[in-house]
Amino acid sequence: MALITAVAVAVSVLVVTLGLATSTKAQVSSAFDAQANREVSATWQSQGVNFSPEEAVVRAQGVAGVESVAALSDRGEALVTVTGQARATTVHGVVGDVVSATRSEVVWAEGTHHRLESGEAMLGESLASQLGLSGLRTSPTISISGKFFGVVGLVRSSDRYPRLAGEVLLAESDARIAGPGGEVSLAITTRPASAQQVGSQIAVAVNPFAPDGLAVSVPVDPIGLRQEVEGGVQSVLQAFTAIAGAIGLVTLSAAIASSVRGRRSEFGLRRAVGAQTGQLARLVGLEAATVGILGGVAGLLIGMIAVLLFTIGNRWVPVFDPAMAPVAVLSGLALALMSSVAGARRAARVQPSLALRL
Repeated sequence: MALITAVAVAVSVLVVTLGLATSTKAQVSSAFDAQANREVSATWQSQGVNFSPEEAVVRAQGVAGVESVAALSDRGEALVTVTGQARATTVHGVVGDVVSATRSEVVWAEGTHHRLESGEAMLGESLASQLGLSGLRTSPTISISGKFFGVVGLVRSSDRYPRLAGEVLLAESDARIAGPGGEVSLAITTRPASAQQVGSQIAVAVNPFAPDGLAVSVPVDPIGLRQEVEGGVQSVLQAFTAIAGAIGLVTLSAAIASSVRGRRSEFGLRRAVGAQTGQLARLVGLEAATVGILGGVAGLLIGMIAVLLFTIGNRWVPVFDPAMAPVAVLSGLALALMSSVAGARRAARVQPSLALRL
């Protein structure tokens, strides 16, 4: 039983390493896909095009792989007034899901619908502070070019457009009062691993007659960094497996040799009744093979359970290679046979006269 346990421990370490290496690789790829290569943007000048930002958003939403999209048109600077306080800042007209597409953190007024409508405005939090607005509980209003807008949201931060924390967002239909349109930015968030596909199609989808008029930006997939992270994790796990395998080999060799020493009288008796040295060596090897197979199966089960507990505990998706099962059993067999070499030689050297002395 002790020999089977030794093999099972060594094989379970191998299974854990293979399982974690595969699951970690999938997790790393998933993490990269979830955070990187999902932001596509397109810009154009509003003058001279025959489509509106509203139409651009609708067309972009029809491209496969698009998750969220918003258009921000630059309307230049305007004077924003609140209860005697005034600041000149950039005004943007927005269409679409501006919060998700720009990866912004927004504090909404209670009871609002989390989307800009006509007559409503969003202020950058830093701009609101400069204007003396401490919050949205009092339903504040601002004035731009003589027209009043209810402030329904404060932009705390924006990962893609940090400047929004100090600017004003209005519905596109309202923003025209601030000035003629300038540059329009189309912010798109794609589904995982879809950015390249969306980036290749978005210009034609938005402006099929003059796609070259749009400047499309697609982030480069950080393949090198991804492979470096995956390779580093796997190298550590493989090194750990090699060390555990070496320890298992030494431990099992010592255990088998000790077992042979304890059975010298048995082997001497077998020699006395006619057993050849080769037969004794094969007997030890056969017993070791049986131990290896049983230990391999036990190690496979233990290792798979350990991988399941670890991955589920960390909310990962467990990934097992089907080749892991035969590899585990064959590894247990190979480990046991290699460990039995010294014991088989010792058994073959037992003399028949030893049975008489013992």
